Amino acid sequence: MRMPHKSPNRRYQQPSRIRRSAITFFVSADAKPKIRAALADAGYGCSYQEGIVEMLKDLLIKQGRDPHI
Repeated sequence: MRMPHKSPNRRYQQPSRIRRSAITFFVSADAKPKIRAALADAGYGCSYQEGIVEMLKDLLIKQGRDPHI
């Protein structure tokens, strides 16, 4: 009896990450709290990811582009 082939390289992927790619950027350590505060003060959210995604959506809307990201 043959066993079904299983790919050993397949890893679990969080459903929220399917069909998405990461963007990474680096800032100095002392800039991180300033960026977080600026995003929160501008109403973009309290976390880096939420704030930057919301800020980018706002920018896309202002430029007349599709904000679906």
